[in-house]
Amino acid sequence: MNDQTIQRPVLGDLNAAAFTIALGSLAILAPERSALADVLFGPAAPTAPTVEVSVSPALPLMVALAPIPQEAAPVMGAEQNARDPTPVAVNDSCEWFGGKPWSEWNTMTGDWGGARTGLIENGVTVAGSAIMEWSNAIQGGSGKDNTGRVLLDLNTTFDLGKIFDLKGGSVFLDFQYADTGNGFSVPEAFQPISNIDLPGSGRITQISQAWYQQYFAEDILRVKVGKIDANAEFGYTPALAGFINLSAAVTPTNPLMPTYPNPAFGVNAFLYPCKECYVGFGLYDGSLAEGVQTGNLGPSSLWDGNGVYMTAEAGLTMDNLGPFSGVRAGLGAWWSTSQLTTFSGDEQDGVGGIYGIAEARVWRPEGVGDASSCRRGLWIAGQFGCTDSGVFAAANQIGFGAALSGTFSGRDLDGAGVYISWVDFASGANLGDGSNETMVECYYDVAVTPWFRLKPDMQFVFDPSGDSTVDTSVIFTLRATVTF
Repeated sequence: MNDQTIQRPVLGDLNAAAFTIALGSLAILAPERSALADVLFGPAAPTAPTVEVSVSPALPLMVALAPIPQEAAPVMGAEQNARDPTPVAVNDSCEWFGGKPWSEWNTMTGDWGGARTGLIENGVTVAGSAIMEWSNAIQGGSGKDNTGRVLLDLNTTFDLGKIFDLKGGSVFLDFQYADTGNGFSVPEAFQPISNIDLPGSGRITQISQAWYQQYFAEDILRVKVGKIDANAEFGYTPALAGFINLSAAVTPTNPLMPTYPNPAFGVNAFLYPCKECYVGFGLYDGSLAEGVQTGNLGPSSLWDGNGVYMTAEAGLTMDNLGPFSGVRAGLGAWWSTSQLTTFSGDEQDGVGGIYGIAEARVWRPEGVGDASSCRRGLWIAGQFGCTDSGVFAAANQIGFGAALSGTFSGRDLDGAGVYISWVDFASGANLGDGSNETMVECYYDVAVTPWFRLKPDMQFVFDPSGDSTVDTSVIFTLRATVTF
């Protein structure tokens, strides 16, 4: 995270592009009125005798949300013929009024009377979430010792295989609004206490992602181009996704990664030569290193600075390894071509670092299948990062966490976890009187309903910024998440 002021964006060019893509996906479906148009605007008047089609309940459909913390939101609804002018008969399994109780829906807005399922079947998935949280510095805070934050995320995925018959292609658009205040601070703590917090003015309104993705060669190669959150592709560890401290999402030794709130335009490609391994490479606008807030830029402002951010990662994935399942390990490196100032005051052309991630499920309840179909169980994960100690304060970092998905009998959707992150500081950074900071976080995530969650979270920061003379910082956060 950097301390540059985030400016209010000008969204004209990117919003226009998003609107054009959306209209194009509707207009090109067919030379005549399409099934998707019928779902959105109602059926066309019949010009010839029609045949009635019966309707049956649909199976649950999983809808992927955006990265922030990046989790899947289930959506369930009734299957409906797009040309049937009569409403679908409501039954006990549909997520609409008269069907399942509202508290049992997987999303707050349900299936929209069958329209949501109709859109999905025709290649358009609409999703969203809202995160609201309140933090209080029980010990170690200064200035305003409590604050609220909010992050609204609305996104749409276009399946080009269904819309254009372009197998393996998709377009993703993601809008974000966030307001995280500017009065709360724990100045002694180096590691940011919230992964949705913002520097500077603490407010954004932007199209955070707008990309096109295509699979090639029987899904061996995947290419993505556009405005991308790099942390959704590199250095991401799903087992640590429930934690609030930013270090669990991206190592603090990689402060130039183009991720929330500053995704950037670029391209990445991943090769999957076999089921158990992958290799990825990404090339992005690296202007963030020069203080440019790339999150609110459209394509016309591409490469406002002169820097390029490059990253690569290779890893292994195994469904099962002895008693473990969902095993994954990756090693990555990154490089920025920007010119940066060292602690000694010299100018340095380029800086980089390395990182590693690993995770595995070490226990799962009896009857639970592979991690690809169900994540219930106990997960452990680790991470490390190293970078140039002459340029960045966080020279080395090691993190370890354990997370339980499904906690007690009847609480399959609840979660809990403990995470520890240790940061070793560069001697030239002049932070405190010591050399390291240790942060411990623990949380319990309560699924009040499938679409509404409450997460009490505690963080303890020992030797904040390496200063052993400062009291341990203790921060309590209550986070509420609503899935639309």
